[in-house]
Amino acid sequence: MIAPSEDGPYPVPGDGSGWLVGACWLWCGHKVTLVVRLGTVSTAVPPAEAPLYACGPCTERLHGAVTDHTGAVASSPIDGDGCAAPLYVTPGAAPVAKTHPRPRGRYREPRTMLGRRWQRVIDGDEP
Repeated sequence: MIAPSEDGPYPVPGDGSGWLVGACWLWCGHKVTLVVRLGTVSTAVPPAEAPLYACGPCTERLHGAVTDHTGAVASSPIDGDGCAAPLYVTPGAAPVAKTHPRPRGRYREPRTMLGRRWQRVIDGDEP
């Protein structure tokens, strides 16, 4: 959880939310600043595991992508089996037939570049 501050929804030292001084692992260029542990990441080959730390702005960006994913899945077209068409497919797999358009209703505009990409895939503007 990101604690509010005067400059935005970023950490406040000593607020008890687990913020530490260290390098961010995400999009800001690995700057050394206040970071929070988001969880653990792992790789398959070679097997490795490490804690993942992010600064306030990168945590907000990741939160936006997670929110956009939730919206994209909820607004995905329905395939021939009555399931939501997937956002990710195996390389070389045949395109999923989208037999029904996405459900109608109120949808929020994507927050992130990734969310905009998913929206283009869902709308059929991008394969």
